[in-house]
Amino acid sequence: MSRDYNQYEIHVHGDVPVKPGITYKQVEEALKPLWKYAGAKSLGDAPSLFEEEPGIGYDAQKRVLSLCWTVEGNADFQNSLDEACGGINELSAEGAGIEVSYYDNDDEEGRDEFGLIFVGPTPEAIHETQRQYMQEDVTRLLERHFDRGEMAEVVDSVNRLFAKRLLSIAQGQKLSRFELPSGGSGHGGGTGNGGHNKRHLH
Repeated sequence: MSRDYNQYEIHVHGDVPVKPGITYKQVEEALKPLWKYAGAKSLGDAPSLFEEEPGIGYDAQKRVLSLCWTVEGNADFQNSLDEACGGINELSAEGAGIEVSYYDNDDEEGRDEFGLIFVGPTPEAIHETQRQYMQEDVTRLLERHFDRGEMAEVVDSVNRLFAKRLLSIAQGQKLSRFELPSGGSGHGGGTGNGGHNKRHLH
């Protein structure tokens, strides 16, 4: 059977700053593709698969949409996620990264696959968030072996690459799409140790 029809525990995780004045009803509507995928009748009726996870919440005072939510699904979840991210873009105040993890409990090797989708109010905001994530990733990797003075040249090169890409951004929202693992993964992708990833517990 194709991997595309495997059942996964799919974990969505991230915090998204939202614009002033956004209501719970607007958040619920934006995330409708996700809670409908879970078979719920409303956002409040779609808790995480795991009780210890807070699920999907909106703090109107802090103006933050928080996601720490797991649902069972397969490859078709990507379509619902893409649609929901379009709605989140409309609510967002600045760029943010949302981690999406697929846990295949039937995989005998216990492999977990994960990646990032970026959201934001404009293509430029999304691009800047991608640049910040990449710079942090590169810095963490290099600081194991070099001091900050030695790393500066590499970090500057990364920033120049992103500056070049920014010049060629087409009009309209463009997301870094995370594909269901089938030989690769999105930005930040990797392999875990199997089972449900506990590092997201709050």
